Formats: sequence, C-alpha cells, structure tokens
Amino acid sequence: MPLSKTFSTPASNQKSSRVPCALCGGNTFKPGLDCGDFFYVKCKKCGLLQINPQPLLEEVKGRYNNGGEYLSYELENEKNYLKLQLLALKDVKFDKLEKKLRDPSA
Repeated sequence: MPLSKTFSTPASNQKSSRVPCALCGGNTFKPGLDCGDFFYVKCKKCGLLQINPQPLLEEVKGRYNNGGEYLSYELENEKNYLKLQLLALKDVKFDKLEKKLRDPSA
C-alpha cells in the first residue's frame, strides 16, 4: 500500500482547531516536532507532547468511517507496527524504566 494511504498522517486540507493540553488543560505550548502538514507542541505546564491544532471531530469521523478501509489497513500492518513499537521501547530502555518505577530501590 502506498505511503499516501497511511491513516496516521493527517490530511493537509482538513479543518482543525487549537485545543488545550489533553493532560493538564494548559493553553501555552512551545514547539516540539515539525512534521510538515502537522506539528507537535510541548505543553509548558506539564510537558505533554501532542498534535496541535487537532483535526475537528467531523474530520476524524470522515477519515475513519470509509467502509472499513482504515481497519483493514491497520490489521494488515498490525504485526509490523507492534514490532516497531517494541523496538522503540527497547531503544529508550523502557524495560529498565518500568522496573525502576515498580521498585525504586532497584
């Protein structure tokens, strides 16, 4: 399937609006990561990284209610996506962080 079919990348012509931080409700952000058509910002209050502005709800619904195309794409790529996520967690040594959080004396 061509890269343009990747559903996780927002369409550049979609309607969007600025939203508060999903974690703390803060409204001040600093630049995080520029991805061309969309960008991540970091909340100045709690540090959460999120896309902002975000697509309007009707844009999201329209994108995922297209006759099951999204679900079939996700199911076809599920194993590879999981492998990628596991590699990313390993790269940031998440297993050691998780162990430390469970047992601070370790």
